[in-house]
Parts: sequence; C-alpha cells; structure tokens
Amino acid sequence: MVRSQSWTRFARDVEGVYTDLGRRPLTLCKLAQVLRELAALEDSNGQKMIRSAADLTTRVIARWRALYDPVRSPVTQAGLLSYIRAIANYAVSAARSRRSMAPLICCTAARITPRFLAIALEPSPER
Repeated sequence: MVRSQSWTRFARDVEGVYTDLGRRPLTLCKLAQVLRELAALEDSNGQKMIRSAADLTTRVIARWRALYDPVRSPVTQAGLLSYIRAIANYAVSAARSRRSMAPLICCTAARITPRFLAIALEPSPER
C-alpha cells in the first residue's frame, strides 16, 4: 500500500504542475489561496483537518464552505470550488497512476462530480 503524501508536499506538487503548465499568475494565486485555506481548516476541537492528501474529504470541503460561504459572493465561491475540484481530481489521478507522488484519497472525495458541485453551489438559506 502506498502511504499518503503530506499536505505541504502535495500542495507544492500541485502548484508546481500549474506553474509548469504556464498558468496565469492570477490562476496560481487563487490555487495557492485555496490550498492555504484548506490547510488552515480546524475541526471543533481545534485540530487541523488536513495533514495529508488523504484528508481531503467531503467533510473538509463542507467545513470550508461553512466558513467562507457567508463572507463571499456565490460567484467567487463557485470559482474557488472549481479549484478544489481540480485539486481533488489531481490527487485521485496521481494515486491511480502511482507516479512520483501517490496520495491515498478517501473515497468520499474520490471525484467531485458535477452533481456535488451543483449541490455545493446552491446558495445557503441565510442569504
């Protein structure tokens, strides 16, 4: 079994892929923002929710939404959710290919489907 990669190393690898692909500086900035926000998430006990790539689960994404939905516009959240989707899909692809990095991803975040995003993008009842 392949061990999961630390979140710090995983984030650096994802940023490296985006840089190597020649993405625009704003794209890299938004990607880095999402990676930092995910890394900073804490559960109700004050413990980090993400320590490795395997910790990127639906629960973590829901916690991220709960923190940032009230303070951001729906359009901004939709854009940032697309980065989370790309991050999760990259992690799954890397784990499947078992190339230089191979994080194990919890099956709940295996693929963020269009249906999940449609549910995730629904405005919160407070709005």
